[in-house]
Amino acid sequence: MSALKGHPKGLYLIFATSTAERFSYYGMRAIFILFLTQALLFDKEAAASIYGSYTGLVYLTPLIGGYIADKYWGIRRSVFWGAMMMAVGQFLMFMSASTLDNTELAHWMMYGGLGFLILGNGCFKPTVSSLVGQLYEPGDRRLDAATVATANVNNFFLIVLSLLLNFVFVSITDIMLLEKCKIKKKSCVKFLLNVKF
Repeated sequence: MSALKGHPKGLYLIFATSTAERFSYYGMRAIFILFLTQALLFDKEAAASIYGSYTGLVYLTPLIGGYIADKYWGIRRSVFWGAMMMAVGQFLMFMSASTLDNTELAHWMMYGGLGFLILGNGCFKPTVSSLVGQLYEPGDRRLDAATVATANVNNFFLIVLSLLLNFVFVSITDIMLLEKCKIKKKSCVKFLLNVKF
């Protein structure tokens, strides 16, 4: 096993892959309702239903994905195909946002994208952590440090991502409110600063 700073090189690939998956999930989730209501023109109830179904299935499918990985595909194949399905899902979500002039096609691409994201997450999520354990020999004391480090690095990036997305989301919301005010910018900003939530 080749090592970089005392750990196998594969550990850093797992860090990067897990972080990309978390960025994909939380990044999209942060603006998903806004996308559904403002771009795809769903009403709030339908958007909330789609969002809730997506979130629930993302947390349910790893049970099925873990079973498939254990009985049929194995861990590496499940991680690979899970990542590929999530990439296709993100591409379909991008295509959905790119075809807003054809609302029906945009809706179908969004549903297809969500389906691939759900299935990909189901295969990826329960198995990627198990790959960390396969990088080390049984009884290797570095395994505990690697497991904790993987969780901490992911949590760090999630905190940074949350702060960044909150800033972006608030900025987008402010711009939308400014456009809706249709009054002078100074008056609208003064209005926004005095709003109580």
